[in-house]
Amino acid sequence: MKRKVLHYAGRTVVVLVCIVICTLMLFPLYYMLMSSFKTMEEYMQAVPTFFPHAFSFKGYSAIFEKIDVFGGFFGNSIYVSVLVPILQTAVCLPAAYALARLRFRFRNLIFVLFLSSMMIPGQLTIIQNYNTIAKLGLLNNVNSLVLLGIFSPLCLYLMKQFFSTLPRELEEAGKIDGCNALQNFLYVVAPLSAPIIAVNLILCFNGVWGDFFTPMIMLKTQRSMTLPVGLTVIMGALRTQDPTVLMAALTMTCIPVLIVFFVFRNKLIAGIAVTGIKM
Repeated sequence: MKRKVLHYAGRTVVVLVCIVICTLMLFPLYYMLMSSFKTMEEYMQAVPTFFPHAFSFKGYSAIFEKIDVFGGFFGNSIYVSVLVPILQTAVCLPAAYALARLRFRFRNLIFVLFLSSMMIPGQLTIIQNYNTIAKLGLLNNVNSLVLLGIFSPLCLYLMKQFFSTLPRELEEAGKIDGCNALQNFLYVVAPLSAPIIAVNLILCFNGVWGDFFTPMIMLKTQRSMTLPVGLTVIMGALRTQDPTVLMAALTMTCIPVLIVFFVFRNKLIAGIAVTGIKM
């Protein structure tokens, strides 16, 4: 009897802790959403309200009145956030397979060099990247973000570790059927890589969508800005000092991320279970 009481008490404590943590994590999103429906007067009150007294859509109306400005930021972010994960996966998947399965000289050294690049902060390489992008004539062009994002050491590491867990008997069976290394990769290994591909696509999409530092350096014109940078100038572009407009813009910015998460959450969970990564 005592064990049952302790068991249920322990579960109750765990549930309560999880509820508190979830509340703390979700409260900023809730407050942002509710603030987007407030009037400016209610938002600026000394004592904040957690639910609007009267719903106001002025913030969203202001955005849709200048949808060409906000839509440009939104379109640039969609373009980069969709293209980069696809190209990154296309580049890192065969590279990871080669490092995991093929035998060649300096293979481990190459892999260690790639991993060591993860220890270098992006702020240290931004000047060289800026000079390279300038020489290519891609400043103030969203394609500069695509070029800088098509390779990721983290993506390479995750995929290599995933390939290392696959049974070699699958590829040996392919060799018996006459497959070479490329055919083994295309017809045997790649179809089994859906979980890690899904994880990389989702994580990369979220990372690129919320990236502020690199676009801030590479994109200076309003026409080329992505949403994180564009939101810093949207108040001026809309010619308003109403903070509820910014809250409405932030709320709309979160929608694509939430859609991607809820649509692919099962694949994300399965991929995390396979790769063992921590969120």
